[in-house]
Amino acid sequence: AFFPDMELSEEQYQLIFAYLASRQVVVEGYVPAQPEEKEEIPLTPEEAHFLEQYQEELGYLTLLKENEILELCRQVEETGESLPKASLTEQLLPEVLRLADEFRGQGMLLGDLVQEGNIGLMLALETLGLRPQELSALDYLCQEIRAAIAQAIEENQTEKQAGNLVADRLNDLSDNIQKLSEELGDKV
Repeated sequence: AFFPDMELSEEQYQLIFAYLASRQVVVEGYVPAQPEEKEEIPLTPEEAHFLEQYQEELGYLTLLKENEILELCRQVEETGESLPKASLTEQLLPEVLRLADEFRGQGMLLGDLVQEGNIGLMLALETLGLRPQELSALDYLCQEIRAAIAQAIEENQTEKQAGNLVADRLNDLSDNIQKLSEELGDKV
């Protein structure tokens, strides 16, 4: 009811609902869409190359156990020191890749999705101590990564729509100039 004049698509509404849910905002009457069997979207050659390189780099990481990661989360929350933040960032890079892969096929390349997820992770680490207490630190970080990726996709779609609108208007202007030139028999 809040967005009647915005002409949003169902997908855009789903992104709004997902964002609100990530912020613990309950929307009356909203029932989350059941996850469909995700059709496997083939990687572009650029994405395949990125994925291969990224996974190779992740292979050099020594992944910690969950209790060690939770200890890093505690240190970041309590001290905000950069060393635990850097370690926690490294430990969550595979999770960022996994979450970015969930959003593939929505208009952005996998590398761009990972980049947005990494930015979301770094920003979330800055606010980790402010997370809602009912949400675990890891859940909070994953939620913020998802929200950053979803927001980037939404902004990308908005930019494309604006570009299409400008292109349509320019085409219309060009057609009208040509029509007016023909009517007047002179260059307009």
